[in-house]
Amino acid sequence: MLPYPMNRCSPTRSRVMAGLAVLVLAFVGCDAASDPVALLLTDETRASVLLEGDLPALAYLAEEFELEGELGEAVALWERSWEEEGIQRWALRMAAYDYALPVLRRESMERQRKLVETVREASLALEPIPAEALPPELRRELTLALEGSHEAEVAWREGRWSESLYQALEAADRVRELTPPVVAERLVRRVEDDLTALGNPAFEGDEESFERVLRLLRGARYALSREDYPQAIRRAHYAHQLLRSGAAEPR
Repeated sequence: MLPYPMNRCSPTRSRVMAGLAVLVLAFVGCDAASDPVALLLTDETRASVLLEGDLPALAYLAEEFELEGELGEAVALWERSWEEEGIQRWALRMAAYDYALPVLRRESMERQRKLVETVREASLALEPIPAEALPPELRRELTLALEGSHEAEVAWREGRWSESLYQALEAADRVRELTPPVVAERLVRRVEDDLTALGNPAFEGDEESFERVLRLLRGARYALSREDYPQAIRRAHYAHQLLRSGAAEPR
């Protein structure tokens, strides 16, 4: 997994695109005439679902607030978290938030409020996305991002400032989990892990299917290297389906 969710970008200055519409179309593979989900990428609706901006991140905040020394340990944990999966991924991240909170709480209330507001605005841009069109793991991240940003906003209004900042930092990273570069990289890694676990015996007597999986995986890796994230997502998704249930190759 990439140490930070954007290829060729500084982890402290990445422009984060929350393009869930791209992900929806990558999985659904439909056109506007046949499915309303496709309308999310028309010119009229693109602005409402694509968000480009600097989401709060510990690495970014350390530089922005000139706190590299005080937030050094938190940033190191946060960056390591992107290389992990599952429980360990979020255990490292939550430890990073715990280290960072006392330092961030010493910043001005205006800076803290802005952090919470920025995350909430990012999450609200995701609300039009039909969660049912996403795979279960992404659906969960979408739900948690929306819930977390709402809880951060409520906690801020009620004067629970430390809780608000914690929720905002977590919600921001939930949004990052849904950005095309992260999803593409994770899906490709999942196929590679599946191949390691299952190997060629999973296709005994069906060499053609095995070769198709390898071809899809190579195509996904190439698309990822070219930053063609929708193509990488589609190919990795179909390779995973083929490994698990014999789904057909994408058009």
